[in-house]
Amino acid sequence: MGRRFVWTTRIPEIIEEVTGEKAKAMPVRVFVGLQSAETEEARVALAIDELERTGAFDRSWLMITTPTGTGYGNYAAAGALEFLSLGDCANVVMQYGARPSPISLDRVSDGRKQARMLVDAVKAKLEERPADQRPTVVMFGESLGAWSSQDAFIDQGTPGLIDAGIDYAIWIGTPMESKWKEQVLRDVRPDVDRSLLGVFNNIGEWEALPDSERERIRYVMITHYNDGVAVFGPGLVVQAPEWLGDPDTRPPRVPKSQRWIPITTFIQALIDNKNAARVEPGVFDADGHDYRADLVPFSNAVLGFDVSEERQTAIVTALETEESRRTRWISERGKVGESMAAIVLDKIRQQDPEAFAAAVSGVERDFVADHDRAQDGGD
Repeated sequence: MGRRFVWTTRIPEIIEEVTGEKAKAMPVRVFVGLQSAETEEARVALAIDELERTGAFDRSWLMITTPTGTGYGNYAAAGALEFLSLGDCANVVMQYGARPSPISLDRVSDGRKQARMLVDAVKAKLEERPADQRPTVVMFGESLGAWSSQDAFIDQGTPGLIDAGIDYAIWIGTPMESKWKEQVLRDVRPDVDRSLLGVFNNIGEWEALPDSERERIRYVMITHYNDGVAVFGPGLVVQAPEWLGDPDTRPPRVPKSQRWIPITTFIQALIDNKNAARVEPGVFDADGHDYRADLVPFSNAVLGFDVSEERQTAIVTALETEESRRTRWISERGKVGESMAAIVLDKIRQQDPEAFAAAVSGVERDFVADHDRAQDGGD
């Protein structure tokens, strides 16, 4: 997941080709995996070191992405920001699990803890810089990643995000079990400023708001009415959910004839949960648990880029094309895929076998020499 996330960074030439404008910078992507360091503290420190080494803090935008259970960071979300900002951005992902999200529920607490540690470390680093030299910080999470990143602020309401230096947040497909979401949307709390929050099924609902309301919103949850992941939870076994209330006031696409039946509704929602995740590579949609088609218009609107619809369409087309190519690449080379470095080296070997052999021989000699020095007590 880390290799794929990093090598799909959009280089300036591609940004310019798609947007028709000169790129402002080379985007930065940082991925810290579970095997990158032994402890959470060490992984956070490594992430900060890498952000500093790559010049990420000098970009105008810094996205903190909390991945799904496998460590997957959404390529479309990262790409949307890279195209919209003309490359003037950085994105950091820290892995907290290595299994598919449905069997990684036991990792949410680890993801929540790690997300908060990273957010606090980023804030501390940015406070060392003058206020006018700090990037705008955006938090992003998808599905289990949205749950983990939101619950890093349990019992802190909206001030928790503000105090942590999170300027904006975009979450997609948040599971029903998010405690922070429940607190800020359902509970009556003095520490929640509802004017800063927005929950939308589609970009049309955002656009329907008065300008004054849109200008206040900083933290957005995109949740489709028919996303089984967002409405599924153990409570369905014993209690009728809000979305199965009065048929006349139900969200669109929730059948008016459906009624709550103990256990049965739970099983139905479980099946919907599984079916909601079906997507077609290279064809973006805004349906069920597929939010790829929402990412460009919402990122453009919420973050205030004000890019034309024509350019948004060009960006979506580029992201779809890239996803199709990446899917074919992985399919042709096995489930895990062959590393980009291996492909490049193989091409060099084919083009100039003698030079390649000489280079390999040189590396081997250096390796042996370094090993001999170490055995003799050298550095």
